[in-house]
Amino acid sequence: MPAPDADKFCIHEMDYIWIEFKKHVKEKDGSLTQILRIRKSKGLKNRTGLSKFYNIKAVYNINREKEFYRAPIQYRNNEAEIKITAGKTSFFKVYVFVITETINYIAETSFYVFGSSKNPIHRDILRTELDFLPNLKIIYPEYNYWPQTGQEFKFLLGSDKVNFTVNDAKVIDKGNIETLKLSPDGKFSYIPPSDKLLDLQGISAFKGNILYFRMKSNNKITKLTYTLLLHRSRFANLRLKHGIALFVGTIIFFTFSVLIARKRSPVII
Repeated sequence: MPAPDADKFCIHEMDYIWIEFKKHVKEKDGSLTQILRIRKSKGLKNRTGLSKFYNIKAVYNINREKEFYRAPIQYRNNEAEIKITAGKTSFFKVYVFVITETINYIAETSFYVFGSSKNPIHRDILRTELDFLPNLKIIYPEYNYWPQTGQEFKFLLGSDKVNFTVNDAKVIDKGNIETLKLSPDGKFSYIPPSDKLLDLQGISAFKGNILYFRMKSNNKITKLTYTLLLHRSRFANLRLKHGIALFVGTIIFFTFSVLIARKRSPVII
């Protein structure tokens, strides 16, 4: 259901950064590179002094390990991009952040990269602590390597060393906005609705819905987004009604065939 005009107006006023998934590139040695673009909301673009990227940093970890690595940022026409390369199947969690005096802007996402190369990949290990980064843990449903519409996702937001108070939690899907539900166990839950346009595209099609959290800690505000990478449902293109009709028809045809065959068979005494 489309969001009301008031909510659409709020979207334009909200200031945050977020990560957009672009294409992935197959390298000559078999490794795979995922390109990510760092984007700014319209509300952030309109803020004085924040219309351009300043002091932006990006880091990532691999396969949920504790080590962090620097992600070099490339700038093109006031757009910032990150390239993440893997020589083998790996799970990446990416953090992008801009720190100001009053607000921390943080963008996160996670994804798999299926590389197939034996060549080592150089990575720049981060030596400093990132205590201020909140961690959004996703409790994936089945097929976590293929997150898709129609599945329920649960999110646990926290930090090992910083206590956050969540003031707002929303999800943005193509300009529509809704409030995330908080369950009694302290987890946020979300079921991405079916997307007809996504269902009609190829099997490799995807989109990114934005989870938005506004938090406060020690009188400082943190605005966190998480880009949830989604594919079309595995069952979206199955003609269920046609399949059921065909199955029932087959059963009926088989039953009648057996009855007719029995009537035609000679009776032996």
